[in-house]
Amino acid sequence: MKITKIDRPVLREMRPRIDDALIALGKEYGVVFSVLKGKYTDNNVVFQLSASLISKDGSVLTPLADDFKRFAKNYGLQASDLGRDFTLRGVVYTLKGLNPRARTRPFIATRGDGKDYIFTAVDVRAALGVKTFSL
Repeated sequence: MKITKIDRPVLREMRPRIDDALIALGKEYGVVFSVLKGKYTDNNVVFQLSASLISKDGSVLTPLADDFKRFAKNYGLQASDLGRDFTLRGVVYTLKGLNPRARTRPFIATRGDGKDYIFTAVDVRAALGVKTFSL
C-alpha cells in the first residue's frame, strides 16, 4: 500500500510492522530496540530509536538500568538490587531502573502485567528491607 500523507491512522498501522522488523533485527544482533518519542508532518515522521544490549542473564541493559547501577548507592541501595522483587501495598513489583533527574519518585519498577510505576526512594528502601540510610 502506497501512502500519500502521513497521519495518525497511518502511523498506527505502520507501528506494529516497524516493531516486528526491529524485533527481528534485534535477535540477529543480540540487542533490544525501542521506538521512543516521535513527531510527524504530512510528509515525514521522525522517531527516536534506542538499542540496548542483553546481559548474560537475559536482562536488557537499558539506560534506566545503567543509571540504577551508577547511582544506587546515593539512595542507600546496591547495584545488585536491580531486578529484585518487592511488595508494596500488596502488589509485587520488579525494580527495573532509576531516573536520577526525577527528584521525588526516581525509581521505576514493573508490575506483573508489564506496566511501569514510579516510586520514592523511601518506599523502595522500606520494601527491600534496607534499614538505614546515611551518606
